[in-house]
Amino acid sequence: MALPIKVSYATDAESLNALIRKLENVELSVEKRAREVFIQRGCTCGHPVDDWYMAERELYNVPAAEMKETEKGIEIRVAIPGCRAEQLEIIALPGILAIEDRPSVEKMHGRTTERLVSSAMNERPLFRRFSPKHPIDPKAVRATLSDGMLTITASRAAPMTEAERLALEARMLIPKRVS
Repeated sequence: MALPIKVSYATDAESLNALIRKLENVELSVEKRAREVFIQRGCTCGHPVDDWYMAERELYNVPAAEMKETEKGIEIRVAIPGCRAEQLEIIALPGILAIEDRPSVEKMHGRTTERLVSSAMNERPLFRRFSPKHPIDPKAVRATLSDGMLTITASRAAPMTEAERLALEARMLIPKRVS
């Protein structure tokens, strides 16, 4: 049975800023750790992407995923066995889809009298970010969880005016692309 997942999107400037801050906090923590990795490697240049990915995987559970683009939108499938629907949140902005959770032993194992002796479950918070090629309509994002597979669908956004596109790029919501 597919369970619905909470999707958060901006309804006003305040909620937009809150979502952006949430994403920026993740990026800042990864950036800080990547800098530490760079220093630990003796400050040798030439591996910034490797440092970033290593830092990201040390701090967050980054699950395997696939993203398919169609003429109408995108579909993302993410393997997240052991996660419960109520733990997950999808953050939807025109140029970004992100998945996050904040696992805890209580959430993962419920309130029981059992004592956890050993676990291979990932204790790091789950975080995965996607930047679709074309802007999406955050209000049209749907997500479900079934048998450890998260499926997210999103429709393409209506074409933006040049002023709207520039405003979004200024906020770094849509990666700048060279045509």
